[in-house]
Amino acid sequence: GTTGIDVPLEIGTLRVAADGGLRQSLRVGGYFDASDVPGYPSYLARFVAPDNPALAVISPQRYRGRAGGWVLYDRLIAGSALPHRRGTVVWANYEYGDPQTALMSNFIDAGVVMHGTFRGRDDDALALGFDLIDINPRLRSLETALQQRGFAVPTTAQEKTVELNYTAALTPNLSVRPGLQYVVNPAGERGGYRYPGGAIGLNDALVLGLNATYTF
Repeated sequence: GTTGIDVPLEIGTLRVAADGGLRQSLRVGGYFDASDVPGYPSYLARFVAPDNPALAVISPQRYRGRAGGWVLYDRLIAGSALPHRRGTVVWANYEYGDPQTALMSNFIDAGVVMHGTFRGRDDDALALGFDLIDINPRLRSLETALQQRGFAVPTTAQEKTVELNYTAALTPNLSVRPGLQYVVNPAGERGGYRYPGGAIGLNDALVLGLNATYTF
């Protein structure tokens, strides 16, 4: 049942602070997957209804092999990274996807985490993050061509999200994390915009979330 080989490679550096906690991390990596996989036109089905006539006219392209890469960075800018100690970390990541086969050609996220927030709450954490998803530009070109032929499909571009969350350590084993997200152009579609052909973009979204973790 195998379809090919997957070859990942990553190199990086770590810096350790005087107290033994991690000070800085930098990783650079990539991969090559030799499998036979669907091409970018197949992702159109994620953005239109199953009965959309446009799905019947796209060619089912397939490619042998796909590749991607990433750069991951984080740095402690204050305090300590040791457990039960207060500290502040910033991070930034970039990921690249093969435009022949990837849904997302570029993905960027960055943010800051403050571990230990208020007096007596050294195991709580406050986080603020941002991400940007750039949908494959080849898919965007296909959507534009379909619109010119009169099909009702959106034009996918960039989705942006800002998230604020707070992790409250209720016990040594139980924590809860309420969060708030604001999503600009969900799925990369312009909110409320009517595209050529008649498709209407998704409006921006406000998302409330709650995560609970129990460690046995």
